[in-house]
Amino acid sequence: MPANVEIKAHYDEERLNKSVDFLGAVVEEMNQTDTFFNSKNGRLKLREEISNGFIQNYLIGYHRTNATGPTRSDFTKTEINEPEKLKEILGNTLGIRGVVKKTRKLYLVSGMEESDGAGLVSRVHIDTVEGLGLFLELEVLMQHEAQEVGASKFARYLMDKLRISDEDLVSEAYIDILFTQNES
Repeated sequence: MPANVEIKAHYDEERLNKSVDFLGAVVEEMNQTDTFFNSKNGRLKLREEISNGFIQNYLIGYHRTNATGPTRSDFTKTEINEPEKLKEILGNTLGIRGVVKKTRKLYLVSGMEESDGAGLVSRVHIDTVEGLGLFLELEVLMQHEAQEVGASKFARYLMDKLRISDEDLVSEAYIDILFTQNES
């Protein structure tokens, strides 16, 4: 099962503007709608994504402990051709937990020796989440288990470069934050 080490943090325009030189150019900008389904084991979502005029749809199942700081996430992802039909089937059998809509800017940052991230690549997402605001996510991609320690160190290095403190970190998925917010 593929895996990465990730963090999620509250972010703001001021830090983003100061980090632009480090991040470089936006690789891709996309609009995503994630429909989450009730699941007893991990999280399950249907992602509908529009990027550069192309529509892509994925069913994504993942397991990640709700913890702040670099955390391992194991996931499985497959492309879907009929998202509305799948949404209907899964909604009728599992139930829909909720929907997260966001605009995502994607940057790619390669690891360097001084970051203990040599050979690693991180996806950096700047997400504007409907109803929640601006967030930054890091996903350090791992090719094999032995990279987990280096991936965690690389994530910490990126947190420092992007001016993210431990107080900025968020342990929950966007759907969990929205769910908690709506209960209040």
